Amino acid sequence: MTGRKKENHKSGEAWRYGLDIRGSVTVETALVMPVLLLAILSSLYLAIHVRNGTCMTASCIEQAISGRTQKNPALFFAGEIERSQEESASQRTVSMKGATYYFSGQLLWKSASERTYRKFYPVTYLRKIRGAKNLLTGE
Repeated sequence: MTGRKKENHKSGEAWRYGLDIRGSVTVETALVMPVLLLAILSSLYLAIHVRNGTCMTASCIEQAISGRTQKNPALFFAGEIERSQEESASQRTVSMKGATYYFSGQLLWKSASERTYRKFYPVTYLRKIRGAKNLLTGE
């Protein structure tokens, strides 16, 4: 032997309890970080998808009720926004389709929203209410 003492690499509390922790933090981090990143990014993409769907639905409702063509809502990571409108004598149907993409440009989800509403004519509605009021009060 060379006369050197073998050095003990254990230190502090770990040495006191007989634990060998050399490199264990690196291994644990290598196992936990991919799962943690997957959970965070999945939550982020789900939030973006729900927000895009909500914006498309609100835009369809607004166009179906008002009858005016709305501009396309500002969607996150979206492309291929298609809007269509069908009208009949009593109702208006508005549909909108969009897609959410990954940061890398791959397709993640396709979203669609379609809303149908009866056409609303405020003047005739108010006249009917006023006529019903006059019937009930006897005027």
